[in-house]
Amino acid sequence: AYSAAAALDLFPYMEAYSLVLGAFLLLVADRQSWSTARIYPWLGLMALFADVGETVILRNSCLSVVASGEGGILSDVWIQAASVSNQLKWTLVLVSVGIIAAGFLMPTSKKPEKTNPGEKAEQQEALSGLPQR
Repeated sequence: AYSAAAALDLFPYMEAYSLVLGAFLLLVADRQSWSTARIYPWLGLMALFADVGETVILRNSCLSVVASGEGGILSDVWIQAASVSNQLKWTLVLVSVGIIAAGFLMPTSKKPEKTNPGEKAEQQEALSGLPQR
């Protein structure tokens, strides 16, 4: 039963939340000119890797206990590794949500690009398809 739940957890749940986080973080990075903004979209991917690590560790540990036939308990080392991976995942998710909230609640910090008047007329001509006089 746990293997079926772990398989559902591995696909599509993990990919879905990491893509959504990454997409919103990419929007924040595009809106803000914070010096660290270019690493934001990677936080969703790092959360995905931590989640995969946790699920794989627990699944394989459970399968090895069942396969041993002793009905034993999971090794403390593997439980600790899965716990650290879980804490890392939730830390990354919460940091991502905080960055997303701050990025959308704060005014944009990117300055609009300056164009010279001649360039603006060329852009308007290209958009309208008609020469400007």
